[in-house]
Amino acid sequence: MLEKCRHLSYSLGDGVFEKLKPLYKSKQLRTLLPINIQRGYSFPLSKRVLHNILPRLTSLRPLSLSHYWIKELPNDLFITLKLLRILDLSQTAIRKLPDSICALYNLEILLVFLYIS
Repeated sequence: MLEKCRHLSYSLGDGVFEKLKPLYKSKQLRTLLPINIQRGYSFPLSKRVLHNILPRLTSLRPLSLSHYWIKELPNDLFITLKLLRILDLSQTAIRKLPDSICALYNLEILLVFLYIS
C-alpha cells in the first residue's frame, strides 16, 4: 500500500531505515515529512536512507531532514530530485552543501539552521 502513497509523515526515532524501506519501490511519493514528537533531540539517519532510498523518490516536492544527526549529504543526492521545491535541513550538523544542490531548479525554499553542540 505504501507503494501507491503520495504523501507520508512518520515519527522520528530509531529504525528509520526500516520505516522507509517499503518506499524503495515508490515512484509516486510527493511528500516526505518526519514529525518530531521529542523536542530537542536529534536522531541518526542511516546512510542507506541517504544513498538508496531518497534518490529513488524522484517525485518529491517537500523533503525534511530536520532533526537528523547528519554531517554531510551524498554528492549526487539532488541530481534525481529535480522536482524538489522545499528542502528543510534545519537542526542538522551539515557544514557544507553538495554541489548537486545547484541541480534543484524548482527549489523555492531552503531552510538551513545549524545545530551547534
